[in-house]
Amino acid sequence: MRRHQMLCQGSTRNSRHSASFFARSAHLIIMAAPPRPDPMFPSLSSHSLRGDRVTLPADCRGAVTLIAIAFQRGAQVMIDSWYEPFSLEFGKIPGVWFYEIPMIGSAYWRVMSGWIDAGMRSGIPANKHPFVITYYGDVFPYRRELGMEDPALAYLFLLDREGRIRWRASGYAEEEHIRELKEQVHLLMREDD
Repeated sequence: MRRHQMLCQGSTRNSRHSASFFARSAHLIIMAAPPRPDPMFPSLSSHSLRGDRVTLPADCRGAVTLIAIAFQRGAQVMIDSWYEPFSLEFGKIPGVWFYEIPMIGSAYWRVMSGWIDAGMRSGIPANKHPFVITYYGDVFPYRRELGMEDPALAYLFLLDREGRIRWRASGYAEEEHIRELKEQVHLLMREDD
């Protein structure tokens, strides 16, 4: 507090000199600040419905990847609202992937993971099994890091070929958001060409 008062008092004694110093300092700080890089998707490892061990974003490096995360079964219709237009546009393009990650944080459900995964396998087409990764574990670090506050929503993250988050959304897909997503995917596909 005393140091703050001294700084303030010093600036009032010679306000013209202090103002000039602070203006130049602010300019230097702005000029010296590097651009903030896009955040990396946090490492997440689990098994796909096909049984493969998958670690994201490491296993999707080199691909443009849309990741959908849900915490509750009711969010599946939200994911489907994104998946259908995404797969129509990009489903046959090599190097563009869609991963779905149901996140189950309760220790009770972890014990029943085999039964849960078997139920999902029976209700999901086999060609999607490698891209559905059920995560059983502590979900709170992921919720915090990725800003997923409402567990009732589906969350979507578009990763570039290095695993950086370049676009995000939540909830149901609307026409405007689908258009935005498609534009972003096309931009990312051209980045390394």
